[in-house]
This record gives sequence, structure tokens and C-alpha cells, in this order.
Amino acid sequence: MPKQHKNTTKPAPTPDAKPSGTAARTIKGSVIPHARKVQWQNATPDALDAALADVLLSADHTLQSVCHENQLADRWNTKWARLNPGMQRMNLGNVLRGKLRREERVVVAGAVIR
Repeated sequence: MPKQHKNTTKPAPTPDAKPSGTAARTIKGSVIPHARKVQWQNATPDALDAALADVLLSADHTLQSVCHENQLADRWNTKWARLNPGMQRMNLGNVLRGKLRREERVVVAGAVIR
């Protein structure tokens, strides 16, 4: 005979049900709060995002060349070369944003980003 669970009378939660004790409203079972989704939908890309997107579409430049322009060739060779292009762009973007916050020079495809 199969072992029964202790609480067999409680119905299973529906996918759209709001878990008790959470303040964030979710949509269709998503773990991302609705306010955050709206914020992302209304966000405009910054200059760095636009420049990295152009690099991905360009035949002349690659993410690896952007690494070399910004003295990040060691990170490319040791950490990022084995990643897929999306993860490469994410990691490179994070490092370049850090450089921008520290007011260091950032170059993408020969153009200085501010």
C-alpha cells in the first residue's frame, strides 16, 4: 500500500494563487513582481547597451575586440571565451559599467562611452 501524506485534505495551490505572506503581486505564476516587469518594459537602453548591441550585429567588431580595447583580454581568455554570446555580453557589460561608475575610460568599437 502506498504511503499517504499527512495533509491530504488541503487542495493544491493554483498557479495564479498569491502565496501567503508575500507583498509582491505576480502575474500568471511568475516570480518577477509586476512593478519590476513594468519598469523593464519602460526602460530605454543606455549608451553602453546600444554600443554592445551594435557590436553583436557588426561584421567588423566582436566582443573579444571590445575586451582588448578595454584591457580585459585576460578575462576573455580565462573566463569568458567558453561562455555563450549572451553570457559574454552580460559579463562584459557588467565590467564596463563598473569602469564607467569609477569614471574610467570605456571604448567600444573605437568610440568612447560616457
